[in-house]
Amino acid sequence: MKLTLQDVVRVVKDNETEIRKFGVQEVYIFGSVARGDSTSSSDVDIFVEFGPSGCDFFTLYDLEKFLEQKLQTRVDVGTKRALHPLLKDKIMREAVRVA
Repeated sequence: MKLTLQDVVRVVKDNETEIRKFGVQEVYIFGSVARGDSTSSSDVDIFVEFGPSGCDFFTLYDLEKFLEQKLQTRVDVGTKRALHPLLKDKIMREAVRVA
């Protein structure tokens, strides 16, 4: 199923309380969904900002699985700090903050 940016925004906003329980302060969508050129085989690329306590691998994994279940598609979740330095500027230009 092809998801639009509006679809992803709606799901994130509908589940914002649960997402915040993971310690997330900000949610950004980037990649093909943010650009509007996703296909039925596209995943959803998301990066998040956590609060001062940060997160561990298990929290990030659990958040990714939670979002996959809600969006019913593959989701890649990372943190802003973990964005590749050579790609960070491009990603930040196309990123859309949704929460």
